Amino acid sequence: METILRTEHSGASERRKWVTALILYGLSIHSYLFVKHVAGDAKEWLIPWYDHILSEGRINAFAHPFSNYTPPYLYLLSITTIFDGIFATQYLIKLLSCVGALWLVFAAMRLLRILNSQPKLAFALLLLPSIIANVSMLGQADTFWVAPCLLAVAASVKGRWFWVAFWSGVAFSFKAQASFFAPFVLHLFVTRRVPLHIWLVAPAAYIAAMLPAWLVGWPAWDIAMIYFRQAMSQPDFVSNGASWWTIYYWLFPQLALRTFWIGFVLVFMAVGAALVMVPKLSTRGTVALAIISAAGVPFLLPGMHERFFILADVLAAIYALVYPSRRSIVGAILMQIASAFPVYVWAFELDPLQLLAPPLAASAIFLFLKELSDPQETACPGWRSSSDGLIAA
Repeated sequence: METILRTEHSGASERRKWVTALILYGLSIHSYLFVKHVAGDAKEWLIPWYDHILSEGRINAFAHPFSNYTPPYLYLLSITTIFDGIFATQYLIKLLSCVGALWLVFAAMRLLRILNSQPKLAFALLLLPSIIANVSMLGQADTFWVAPCLLAVAASVKGRWFWVAFWSGVAFSFKAQASFFAPFVLHLFVTRRVPLHIWLVAPAAYIAAMLPAWLVGWPAWDIAMIYFRQAMSQPDFVSNGASWWTIYYWLFPQLALRTFWIGFVLVFMAVGAALVMVPKLSTRGTVALAIISAAGVPFLLPGMHERFFILADVLAAIYALVYPSRRSIVGAILMQIASAFPVYVWAFELDPLQLLAPPLAASAIFLFLKELSDPQETACPGWRSSSDGLIAA
Protein backbone atom coordinates (compact mmCIF):
# COMPACT_ATOMS: atom_id res chain seq x y z
CA MET A 1 0.00 0.00 0.00
CA GLU A 2 2.80 2.38 0.89
CA THR A 3 4.46 1.68 -2.48
CA ILE A 4 1.20 2.42 -4.33
CA LEU A 5 0.71 5.71 -2.47
CA ARG A 6 4.31 6.70 -3.16
CA THR A 7 3.83 5.96 -6.88
CA GLU A 8 0.58 7.95 -7.05
CA HIS A 9 2.19 10.89 -5.26
CA SER A 10 5.15 10.78 -7.64
CA GLY A 11 2.83 10.71 -10.66
CA ALA A 12 0.80 13.66 -9.36
CA SER A 13 3.98 15.61 -8.67
CA GLU A 14 5.25 14.93 -12.18
CA ARG A 15 1.95 16.12 -13.68
CA ARG A 16 2.11 19.33 -11.65
CA LYS A 17 5.60 20.00 -12.98
CA TRP A 18 4.45 19.55 -16.58
CA VAL A 19 1.38 21.74 -16.04
CA THR A 20 3.47 24.46 -14.38
CA ALA A 21 6.02 24.36 -17.19
CA LEU A 22 3.27 24.59 -19.81
CA ILE A 23 1.63 27.54 -18.05
CA LEU A 24 4.94 29.39 -17.75
CA TYR A 25 5.70 28.72 -21.40
CA GLY A 26 2.28 30.01 -22.46
CA LEU A 27 2.58 33.12 -20.30
CA SER A 28 6.02 33.87 -21.71
CA ILE A 29 4.73 33.64 -25.29
CA HIS A 30 1.72 35.82 -24.43
CA SER A 31 3.97 38.40 -22.74
CA TYR A 32 6.55 38.53 -25.52
CA LEU A 33 4.00 38.99 -28.31
CA PHE A 34 1.94 41.41 -26.21
CA VAL A 35 4.93 43.74 -25.87
CA LYS A 36 6.86 43.18 -29.09
CA HIS A 37 4.31 42.75 -31.87
CA VAL A 38 2.15 45.59 -33.20
CA ALA A 39 -0.28 44.38 -35.83
CA GLY A 40 -0.87 46.30 -39.03
CA ASP A 41 -4.62 46.15 -38.43
CA ALA A 42 -4.19 47.93 -35.10
CA LYS A 43 -2.20 50.73 -36.70
CA GLU A 44 -4.56 51.14 -39.64
CA TRP A 45 -7.93 50.66 -37.93
CA LEU A 46 -8.13 50.13 -34.19
CA ILE A 47 -5.84 52.93 -33.00
CA PRO A 48 -7.49 55.55 -35.27
CA TRP A 49 -10.92 54.50 -33.93
CA TYR A 50 -9.62 54.81 -30.40
CA ASP A 51 -8.23 58.29 -31.16
CA HIS A 52 -11.55 59.31 -32.73
CA ILE A 53 -13.45 58.30 -29.58
CA LEU A 54 -10.90 60.14 -27.45
CA SER A 55 -11.20 63.36 -29.45
CA GLU A 56 -14.99 63.34 -29.95
CA GLY A 57 -16.01 62.03 -26.55
CA ARG A 58 -17.09 58.57 -25.45
CA ILE A 59 -20.73 59.17 -26.41
CA ASN A 60 -20.58 61.86 -29.09
CA ALA A 61 -18.16 59.72 -31.10
CA PHE A 62 -21.12 57.55 -32.10
CA ALA A 63 -23.09 60.45 -33.57
CA HIS A 64 -21.81 59.51 -37.02
CA PRO A 65 -20.10 56.48 -38.63
CA PHE A 66 -16.38 56.14 -38.02
CA SER A 67 -15.64 52.41 -38.25
CA ASN A 68 -16.22 49.33 -40.38
CA TYR A 69 -17.01 47.40 -37.17
CA THR A 70 -20.47 47.22 -35.68
CA PRO A 71 -20.99 49.34 -32.52
CA PRO A 72 -20.78 46.67 -29.74
CA TYR A 73 -17.00 46.34 -29.94
CA LEU A 74 -16.72 50.13 -30.25
CA TYR A 75 -18.69 50.54 -27.01
CA LEU A 76 -16.02 48.49 -25.28
CA LEU A 77 -13.27 50.47 -27.01
CA SER A 78 -14.95 53.64 -25.75
CA ILE A 79 -14.87 52.36 -22.17
CA THR A 80 -11.19 51.52 -22.64
CA THR A 81 -10.38 55.22 -23.21
CA ILE A 82 -11.07 55.77 -19.49
CA PHE A 83 -7.59 54.35 -18.94
CA ASP A 84 -5.93 56.53 -21.56
CA GLY A 85 -2.45 57.62 -20.56
CA ILE A 86 -1.86 54.76 -18.15
CA PHE A 87 -0.60 52.52 -20.97
CA ALA A 88 0.21 53.07 -24.62
CA THR A 89 -2.84 52.80 -26.87
CA GLN A 90 -1.68 49.57 -28.49
CA TYR A 91 -1.44 47.95 -25.05
CA LEU A 92 -4.88 49.19 -23.99
CA ILE A 93 -6.37 47.63 -27.12
CA LYS A 94 -4.63 44.35 -26.34
CA LEU A 95 -5.81 44.51 -22.72
CA LEU A 96 -9.36 44.84 -24.07
CA SER A 97 -8.71 41.64 -26.03
CA CYS A 98 -7.55 40.05 -22.77
CA VAL A 99 -10.94 40.91 -21.27
CA GLY A 100 -12.51 39.08 -24.22
CA ALA A 101 -10.28 36.10 -23.53
CA LEU A 102 -11.46 36.01 -19.91
CA TRP A 103 -15.07 36.10 -21.13
CA LEU A 104 -14.24 33.18 -23.40
CA VAL A 105 -12.83 31.27 -20.42
CA PHE A 106 -15.99 32.00 -18.41
CA ALA A 107 -18.18 30.76 -21.28
CA ALA A 108 -16.02 27.65 -21.69
CA MET A 109 -16.24 26.95 -17.95
CA ARG A 110 -20.03 27.02 -18.19
CA LEU A 111 -20.01 24.68 -21.19
CA LEU A 112 -17.60 22.28 -19.49
CA ARG A 113 -19.71 22.26 -16.33
CA ILE A 114 -22.85 21.45 -18.31
CA LEU A 115 -20.95 18.68 -20.09
CA ASN A 116 -20.05 17.23 -16.66
CA SER A 117 -16.37 18.03 -17.06
CA GLN A 118 -13.97 20.09 -14.95
CA PRO A 119 -14.57 23.83 -15.46
CA LYS A 120 -10.97 24.71 -14.60
CA LEU A 121 -9.89 23.02 -17.84
CA ALA A 122 -11.20 26.14 -19.60
CA PHE A 123 -8.02 27.98 -18.64
CA ALA A 124 -6.11 25.64 -20.96
CA LEU A 125 -7.76 27.47 -23.86
CA LEU A 126 -5.57 30.49 -23.09
CA LEU A 127 -2.57 28.40 -24.17
CA LEU A 128 -3.96 27.68 -27.64
CA PRO A 129 -1.80 29.23 -30.39
CA SER A 130 -4.94 30.72 -31.97
CA ILE A 131 -5.88 32.51 -28.74
CA ILE A 132 -2.31 33.72 -28.19
CA ALA A 133 -2.26 35.13 -31.73
CA ASN A 134 -5.69 36.71 -31.50
CA VAL A 135 -5.27 38.29 -28.08
CA SER A 136 -1.64 39.07 -27.28
CA MET A 137 -0.20 39.31 -30.80
CA LEU A 138 -2.97 41.02 -32.77
CA GLY A 139 -5.29 42.50 -30.14
CA GLN A 140 -8.32 41.38 -32.13
CA ALA A 141 -11.98 41.21 -31.11
CA ASP A 142 -12.79 37.62 -32.07
CA THR A 143 -13.08 36.32 -28.51
CA PHE A 144 -16.07 38.65 -28.07
CA TRP A 145 -18.10 36.69 -30.63
CA VAL A 146 -16.67 33.25 -29.83
CA ALA A 147 -17.65 33.49 -26.13
CA PRO A 148 -21.40 33.97 -26.75
CA CYS A 149 -21.30 31.10 -29.26
CA LEU A 150 -19.95 28.86 -26.49
CA LEU A 151 -22.76 30.06 -24.22
CA ALA A 152 -25.23 29.22 -26.99
CA VAL A 153 -23.84 25.67 -27.22
CA ALA A 154 -24.14 25.36 -23.43
CA ALA A 155 -27.75 26.52 -23.61
CA SER A 156 -28.48 24.08 -26.45
CA VAL A 157 -27.35 21.14 -24.32
CA LYS A 158 -29.91 22.16 -21.69
CA GLY A 159 -32.61 22.84 -24.29
CA ARG A 160 -32.83 26.51 -23.35
CA TRP A 161 -33.76 27.74 -26.80
CA PHE A 162 -34.34 31.37 -25.81
CA TRP A 163 -30.72 31.62 -24.67
CA VAL A 164 -29.43 29.81 -27.75
CA ALA A 165 -31.11 32.47 -29.89
CA PHE A 166 -30.10 35.33 -27.59
CA TRP A 167 -26.41 34.44 -27.45
CA SER A 168 -26.36 33.77 -31.20
CA GLY A 169 -27.70 37.28 -31.79
CA VAL A 170 -25.12 38.76 -29.42
CA ALA A 171 -22.33 36.91 -31.23
CA PHE A 172 -23.52 38.18 -34.62
CA SER A 173 -23.68 41.73 -33.28
CA PHE A 174 -19.91 41.59 -32.69
CA LYS A 175 -18.78 39.87 -35.87
CA ALA A 176 -20.40 38.55 -39.04
CA GLN A 177 -18.30 35.38 -38.63
CA ALA A 178 -20.88 34.22 -36.10
CA SER A 179 -22.96 33.28 -39.17
CA PHE A 180 -20.73 30.18 -39.43
CA PHE A 181 -22.63 29.05 -36.33
CA ALA A 182 -26.03 29.58 -37.98
CA PRO A 183 -26.41 26.10 -39.60
CA PHE A 184 -25.94 24.53 -36.17
CA VAL A 185 -28.66 26.73 -34.66
CA LEU A 186 -30.91 26.15 -37.67
CA HIS A 187 -30.59 22.38 -37.29
CA LEU A 188 -31.40 22.58 -33.59
CA PHE A 189 -34.43 24.79 -34.08
CA VAL A 190 -35.82 22.71 -36.96
CA THR A 191 -35.28 19.27 -35.41
CA ARG A 192 -36.49 20.41 -31.97
CA ARG A 193 -39.44 22.33 -33.47
CA VAL A 194 -38.62 25.50 -31.59
CA PRO A 195 -41.51 28.02 -31.67
CA LEU A 196 -41.23 30.88 -34.16
CA HIS A 197 -41.19 33.59 -31.49
CA ILE A 198 -37.94 32.11 -30.15
CA TRP A 199 -36.38 32.41 -33.61
CA LEU A 200 -37.02 36.15 -33.43
CA VAL A 201 -34.93 36.54 -30.28
CA ALA A 202 -31.65 36.45 -32.27
CA PRO A 203 -32.44 39.43 -34.54
CA ALA A 204 -33.96 41.24 -31.56
CA ALA A 205 -30.70 40.82 -29.60
CA TYR A 206 -28.73 42.09 -32.60
CA ILE A 207 -30.97 45.15 -32.99
CA ALA A 208 -30.83 45.89 -29.26
CA ALA A 209 -27.02 45.89 -29.43
CA MET A 210 -27.15 48.55 -32.16
CA LEU A 211 -29.72 50.82 -30.45
CA PRO A 212 -27.33 52.92 -28.30
CA ALA A 213 -25.33 54.04 -31.35
CA TRP A 214 -28.54 54.77 -33.30
CA LEU A 215 -29.99 56.80 -30.41
CA VAL A 216 -26.86 58.96 -30.34
CA GLY A 217 -27.09 59.62 -34.07
CA TRP A 218 -25.44 56.84 -36.08
CA PRO A 219 -27.86 56.27 -39.01
CA ALA A 220 -29.71 52.95 -38.80
CA TRP A 221 -29.23 52.28 -42.52
CA ASP A 222 -25.47 52.71 -42.21
CA ILE A 223 -25.37 50.28 -39.27
CA ALA A 224 -27.45 47.76 -41.23
CA MET A 225 -25.00 47.93 -44.15
CA ILE A 226 -21.76 47.49 -42.18
CA TYR A 227 -21.42 43.76 -42.86
CA PHE A 228 -22.29 44.22 -46.52
CA ARG A 229 -19.60 46.88 -46.85
CA GLN A 230 -17.10 44.58 -45.16
CA ALA A 231 -17.89 41.86 -47.70
CA MET A 232 -17.50 44.27 -50.62
CA SER A 233 -14.40 46.08 -49.36
CA GLN A 234 -11.95 43.55 -50.87
CA PRO A 235 -13.41 42.52 -54.25
CA ASP A 236 -10.21 40.75 -55.34
CA PHE A 237 -9.69 38.84 -52.10
CA VAL A 238 -10.49 35.11 -52.24
CA SER A 239 -9.01 33.43 -49.14
CA ASN A 240 -5.88 33.15 -47.02
CA GLY A 241 -7.28 30.85 -44.32
CA ALA A 242 -7.95 27.14 -44.06
CA SER A 243 -10.61 27.21 -46.79
CA TRP A 244 -10.16 25.10 -49.93
CA TRP A 245 -10.46 28.40 -51.82
CA THR A 246 -6.94 29.30 -50.66
CA ILE A 247 -5.52 26.50 -52.81
CA TYR A 248 -8.03 27.06 -55.62
CA TYR A 249 -7.10 30.74 -55.86
CA TRP A 250 -3.36 29.99 -55.77
CA LEU A 251 -3.75 27.60 -58.70
CA PHE A 252 -6.40 29.46 -60.73
CA PRO A 253 -6.68 33.09 -59.53
CA GLN A 254 -8.92 34.48 -62.27
CA LEU A 255 -11.19 31.45 -62.35
CA ALA A 256 -11.62 31.57 -58.58
CA LEU A 257 -12.72 35.21 -58.74
CA ARG A 258 -15.33 34.37 -61.38
CA THR A 259 -16.77 31.36 -59.56
CA PHE A 260 -17.49 32.67 -56.06
CA TRP A 261 -21.03 31.34 -56.40
CA ILE A 262 -19.76 27.76 -56.08
CA GLY A 263 -18.97 28.27 -52.40
CA PHE A 264 -22.47 29.50 -51.56
CA VAL A 265 -24.06 26.62 -53.47
CA LEU A 266 -21.89 24.15 -51.53
CA VAL A 267 -22.92 25.67 -48.19
CA PHE A 268 -26.63 25.57 -49.05
CA MET A 269 -26.27 21.95 -50.16
CA ALA A 270 -24.40 21.01 -46.97
CA VAL A 271 -26.98 22.72 -44.74
CA GLY A 272 -29.81 21.03 -46.62
CA ALA A 273 -28.13 17.65 -46.31
CA ALA A 274 -27.65 18.17 -42.55
CA LEU A 275 -31.32 19.04 -42.08
CA VAL A 276 -32.40 15.93 -43.99
CA MET A 277 -29.81 13.39 -42.87
CA VAL A 278 -28.71 14.37 -39.35
CA PRO A 279 -31.27 13.38 -36.69
CA LYS A 280 -31.90 14.91 -33.30
CA LEU A 281 -28.63 14.29 -31.52
CA SER A 282 -27.30 13.47 -28.08
CA THR A 283 -25.23 15.92 -26.11
CA ARG A 284 -21.99 14.65 -27.61
CA GLY A 285 -23.41 14.71 -31.12
CA THR A 286 -24.70 18.24 -30.57
CA VAL A 287 -21.24 19.55 -29.69
CA ALA A 288 -19.74 17.70 -32.68
CA LEU A 289 -22.31 19.30 -34.97
CA ALA A 290 -21.39 22.75 -33.61
CA ILE A 291 -17.75 22.08 -34.54
CA ILE A 292 -18.69 20.89 -38.03
CA SER A 293 -20.82 24.00 -38.59
CA ALA A 294 -18.11 26.37 -37.30
CA ALA A 295 -15.44 24.71 -39.47
CA GLY A 296 -17.44 23.53 -42.48
CA VAL A 297 -18.99 26.86 -43.47
CA PRO A 298 -15.70 28.83 -43.67
CA PHE A 299 -14.04 25.82 -45.33
CA LEU A 300 -16.59 25.88 -48.16
CA LEU A 301 -16.98 29.66 -48.57
CA PRO A 302 -14.70 32.09 -50.45
CA GLY A 303 -13.57 35.37 -48.91
CA MET A 304 -12.31 33.71 -45.74
CA HIS A 305 -9.61 35.47 -43.74
CA GLU A 306 -6.97 33.75 -41.64
CA ARG A 307 -8.77 34.12 -38.26
CA PHE A 308 -12.15 32.72 -39.32
CA PHE A 309 -11.69 29.21 -37.87
CA ILE A 310 -11.19 30.29 -34.27
CA LEU A 311 -14.62 29.16 -33.06
CA ALA A 312 -14.09 25.75 -34.64
CA ASP A 313 -10.69 25.25 -33.01
CA VAL A 314 -11.91 26.35 -29.56
CA LEU A 315 -14.93 24.04 -29.74
CA ALA A 316 -12.73 21.18 -30.98
CA ALA A 317 -10.37 21.68 -28.03
CA ILE A 318 -13.29 21.63 -25.58
CA TYR A 319 -14.68 18.50 -27.25
CA ALA A 320 -11.34 16.71 -26.92
CA LEU A 321 -11.11 17.69 -23.24
CA VAL A 322 -14.60 16.35 -22.52
CA TYR A 323 -14.57 13.30 -24.81
CA PRO A 324 -10.90 12.32 -25.09
CA SER A 325 -10.12 9.65 -27.67
CA ARG A 326 -7.50 9.21 -30.35
CA ARG A 327 -9.92 10.55 -32.96
CA SER A 328 -11.11 13.59 -31.01
CA ILE A 329 -7.60 14.58 -29.89
CA VAL A 330 -6.14 14.28 -33.40
CA GLY A 331 -9.12 16.19 -34.76
CA ALA A 332 -8.62 19.00 -32.23
CA ILE A 333 -4.89 19.24 -32.97
CA LEU A 334 -5.46 19.34 -36.73
CA MET A 335 -8.15 21.99 -36.33
CA GLN A 336 -5.92 24.10 -34.10
CA ILE A 337 -3.03 24.01 -36.57
CA ALA A 338 -5.35 24.71 -39.51
CA SER A 339 -6.84 27.67 -37.63
CA ALA A 340 -3.76 29.22 -36.03
CA PHE A 341 -1.05 28.59 -38.62
CA PRO A 342 -2.46 30.94 -41.32
CA VAL A 343 -2.68 33.72 -38.71
CA TYR A 344 1.06 33.53 -38.06
CA VAL A 345 1.73 33.20 -41.79
CA TRP A 346 -0.21 36.43 -42.36
CA ALA A 347 1.34 38.27 -39.39
CA PHE A 348 4.92 37.40 -40.31
CA GLU A 349 4.44 37.44 -44.11
CA LEU A 350 5.31 33.80 -44.72
CA ASP A 351 3.27 33.32 -47.90
CA PRO A 352 2.43 30.83 -49.38
CA LEU A 353 2.71 28.53 -46.34
CA GLN A 354 -1.00 29.06 -45.67
CA LEU A 355 -1.56 26.47 -48.44
CA LEU A 356 -0.75 23.80 -45.84
CA ALA A 357 -3.84 24.66 -43.76
CA PRO A 358 -6.80 23.57 -45.97
CA PRO A 359 -5.87 19.85 -46.05
CA LEU A 360 -5.52 19.89 -42.26
CA ALA A 361 -8.93 21.53 -41.87
CA ALA A 362 -10.50 19.01 -44.25
CA SER A 363 -8.99 16.15 -42.25
CA ALA A 364 -10.27 17.60 -38.97
CA ILE A 365 -13.77 18.07 -40.38
CA PHE A 366 -13.73 14.48 -41.61
CA LEU A 367 -12.79 13.21 -38.14
CA PHE A 368 -15.61 15.15 -36.48
CA LEU A 369 -18.03 13.93 -39.13
CA LYS A 370 -16.97 10.43 -38.04
CA GLU A 371 -17.74 11.44 -34.45
CA LEU A 372 -21.18 12.54 -35.62
CA SER A 373 -21.96 9.52 -37.80
CA ASP A 374 -20.99 6.79 -35.32
CA PRO A 375 -23.94 6.44 -32.89
CA GLN A 376 -21.86 4.43 -30.44
CA GLU A 377 -19.39 7.30 -30.32
CA THR A 378 -21.89 10.15 -30.13
CA ALA A 379 -24.51 8.63 -27.87
CA CYS A 380 -24.39 9.57 -24.20
CA PRO A 381 -25.59 7.39 -21.33
CA GLY A 382 -29.36 7.16 -21.46
CA TRP A 383 -29.47 7.16 -25.27
CA ARG A 384 -29.76 4.26 -27.67
CA SER A 385 -29.53 3.84 -31.42
CA SER A 386 -32.55 3.24 -33.64
CA SER A 387 -33.44 3.37 -37.30
CA ASP A 388 -34.69 6.91 -36.67
CA GLY A 389 -31.40 8.09 -35.19
CA LEU A 390 -30.54 8.64 -31.53
CA ILE A 391 -33.49 8.56 -29.16
CA ALA A 392 -33.91 8.59 -25.43
CA ALA A 393 -33.76 5.20 -23.86
